[in-house]
Amino acid sequence: MAQAILARLDVLIVALEEDVEALGSLPADMVGYRAMNRSQRVASRALLKSVEQMEDQLARLFRLLPKLMLTSTTGWFAQDYANFAEKLGIVESSFAWTAIIRLRNRLVHDYPLQPEAQLELLSQAHAAVPLLVSTARAARSFVENEGLLS
Repeated sequence: MAQAILARLDVLIVALEEDVEALGSLPADMVGYRAMNRSQRVASRALLKSVEQMEDQLARLFRLLPKLMLTSTTGWFAQDYANFAEKLGIVESSFAWTAIIRLRNRLVHDYPLQPEAQLELLSQAHAAVPLLVSTARAARSFVENEGLLS
């Protein structure tokens, strides 16, 4: 199970890097947002989806790790899993991770029609990329170093 999640994370790292590259510079304001060409608009939507999927796969791994480490999770909530990942050194800040969870939930459940709100979500997703990539890489290192793949 961990191996499958790590494989998906590897693919998503590439996707995020490609999405950011295809988007180019992030629009700084509504003028820039409205001036995006078709390829940039497609890349912006791809970036939103890749951020959503990356958080989902990392959250799956965060729920799996305590089980692999024989740690009881009875009564745990999302913040508890984030705290555990922080304690393991996978996440720099459990509270920053909680903000990523909130962003993912917005991406899944609330795609706004107003361009200003779309730019805000795009900006938040773009800003989340470094944390998502570093967390995925740290998770892979942890799982491999702890021998949790078998």
